[in-house]
Amino acid sequence: MIAYFAYRLPGESTAKSFKGNISEISKTDNITKGVLISSFDGDQMYAITDLEPVNLLAFEFHLAENTNIEQPKSEYEQVFTAYKSALNSPDYEKLVLSRVKIKDRNQDPLQIFNALNSNYSNTFNYLLSAESTGTWLAATPELLLKSKHNTINTVALAGTKTPKENWTEKEKEEQHIVLLEILKVLQKNNCAEVHHSETYTADAGKIQHLKTDISAVTNNKDDWKKILFDLHPTPAVCGLPTDKAKTFILANEKHDRSLYTGFVGLVEENTQQFYVNLRCMQLTATQAQLYVGGGITLPSKLDQEWEETERKAETLGRFLTE
Repeated sequence: MIAYFAYRLPGESTAKSFKGNISEISKTDNITKGVLISSFDGDQMYAITDLEPVNLLAFEFHLAENTNIEQPKSEYEQVFTAYKSALNSPDYEKLVLSRVKIKDRNQDPLQIFNALNSNYSNTFNYLLSAESTGTWLAATPELLLKSKHNTINTVALAGTKTPKENWTEKEKEEQHIVLLEILKVLQKNNCAEVHHSETYTADAGKIQHLKTDISAVTNNKDDWKKILFDLHPTPAVCGLPTDKAKTFILANEKHDRSLYTGFVGLVEENTQQFYVNLRCMQLTATQAQLYVGGGITLPSKLDQEWEETERKAETLGRFLTE
């Protein structure tokens, strides 16, 4: 089965575009070159191999039928209440609640992809189309893992605000939790020379996040694969404790996250790099399904969390009708 995939790395000016063979794989399959894509729950994992450069204008798009899966605020409130109730128990520290927002679109996939590249220079932007996945686009700010020989890099990214707002203690604590969990994964994998930067504010379009850069050295250049699956899903997209939070999310969210909050990345001989699939959307015949979410802790307030998802949706949504 043929898939089309284009991407633009953060800080680069030129996108690369390919077609290749897409197949469903498992964690144990060995992929030495190509594109690797996973869903949030890990039940869907795809590899695109035998990549051939192809012009973007040659892309073929698989667009699903329009669906009505947008969640009204009243339904979001019901799930939010269930999350807050669960957080009153000692079983959970944080739970990530997502929703789907549907918008009509006038732009075709290539126009949207080009707009993302023109407006967001510091994100990993991609365009994917295959019969098995449908058509997806993203401008994700979150590196999950970059590995080159024995050196790995990752980031702790959490919290969302506009440039005019100040960071709250809740957001600072949320980001610190993510950092600590990543450091635990690196320790579990016996990484050496683990270093992290001071936490700083990173721009992602019209919103900002708290970010910490992390680096380490592995014992073996092939350790990246185990570390990748140990990092995914991060507390920033799932919650804590991770396994319990993931089970709770799958039982309580009203929609299938599909590829949202999974990961997407590139596998080469000596370099691998993967990004969390955030700020993403799936295109249907005349609409776009925008996937957005946020971390819920005991101090979280319904209206603030809803507004945060509205702002996140506009990261991509503003390019649908321009």
